[in-house]
Amino acid sequence: MSTDTPAIVKPHHVNYVVSDLDRSIAFYRDALGFKLIQDSLREDLPSYDTLMGVKGVRLRVALFELPCTDILLELFQFFHPTPIVQQVTFHAIGSSHIALEIRDIDALYAKIIHHGGKTLSPPTDISREGRLIARAMYTLDPDGIVLEMFEPNAVGRECIPGFQNKTK
Repeated sequence: MSTDTPAIVKPHHVNYVVSDLDRSIAFYRDALGFKLIQDSLREDLPSYDTLMGVKGVRLRVALFELPCTDILLELFQFFHPTPIVQQVTFHAIGSSHIALEIRDIDALYAKIIHHGGKTLSPPTDISREGRLIARAMYTLDPDGIVLEMFEPNAVGRECIPGFQNKTK
């Protein structure tokens, strides 16, 4: 590889480990509207054993298309090794979340609640320097994984594949 060629081309996917893939598929598909493009069992794959540093990896994988991006959401449900349940908190080292730009946060909030989802708060106005910049909320998936729903205060923005928000 040439030294003037960037090694990182673009983000490919975001991964979360879940405890019950059927329950998670229902949440991400039905409550959030993600398109499920793959649901498969992975086992007896030496490459997975090597990548994860564990012999005999066995897991189920679901892949979703994230709207208006080339990025996939990948969910793993492990059968081997045995998954470890840990508390997810904002202030834990290594914790993370994905922020999803959305339209109509109030309608999404109602849909999430209707499908049994949880949020840390209702949609909340975010102001900086006295100016409303967005409305946002943190949603918890069925395993308590944090997802940020972010609706910018911008008029006329369209959901177009490849759209990039360029700050002026």
